Amino acid sequence: MPRAKDNRKAVGTEHCSECGTLARFYQVQKGNRTGYLYRRCECGADQRTGAGVQVKWLESMQRTGETMIPHPLEQVRDAQPEPEEPEEKPEPETPEPSATSEGNPKTENKRAGLIGLAAMAGAVAVALFT
Repeated sequence: MPRAKDNRKAVGTEHCSECGTLARFYQVQKGNRTGYLYRRCECGADQRTGAGVQVKWLESMQRTGETMIPHPLEQVRDAQPEPEEPEEKPEPETPEPSATSEGNPKTENKRAGLIGLAAMAGAVAVALFT
């Protein structure tokens, strides 16, 4: 398939260690991947959008001075507030479980599940040994 003939401008460059040529970075201009980088060199096009490779490319490329669309990963990072040191809060007291657990729906569900599991184990044992 022939390359697109448009007026794309490289936003960054890097030396490709695979083919030894200059790799150019471009940004996707429209669609769901707007702002993501892709890379072209003699090896071909690399359009991976994983966070790891995108961050690596952002850090390793030499910017060309072309204006960049805000990168989606930078927007997420900027939108998240810096984590503050949590203040020590006393843990809420949990009520002690009662000695009898009748009437507690969680305990009743566990009991019914265990009875069902035991019944299935018995049925499997009978099927295997008869």
